[in-house]
Amino acid sequence: MIGLYCSRNAYFGGAAAAPVDSNAILADHMFTVPKGGVSPAGFQLQSNSPCLNAGLVMTNNGGRDFWGKPVSSTVAPNVGAYCGRGAHEGELLANGIPTVGPVFQKTNAGVPK
Repeated sequence: MIGLYCSRNAYFGGAAAAPVDSNAILADHMFTVPKGGVSPAGFQLQSNSPCLNAGLVMTNNGGRDFWGKPVSSTVAPNVGAYCGRGAHEGELLANGIPTVGPVFQKTNAGVPK
């Protein structure tokens, strides 16, 4: 196919990488819920995912991920629909806020205390 560019996609669970994807990730995506679960939130990435910060920088990328989090056009994004910081296994994120684990309170200056 003329004009096809495929780079930095993630393949796992028996899926073969596209022959033209020389930067393919062939490791477990490390979703917060194994195999994604039944909710879109299960497809968020764990903090040790090889897909974090492994995407291709693109201008005019839409500016937001599936959950509304900002997507940079100058810094490598995550591979996939989630551009958050990563969570621990079993920890689902709602609008970027952990639903389990430590909760940070912000001071008036916006710095976690």
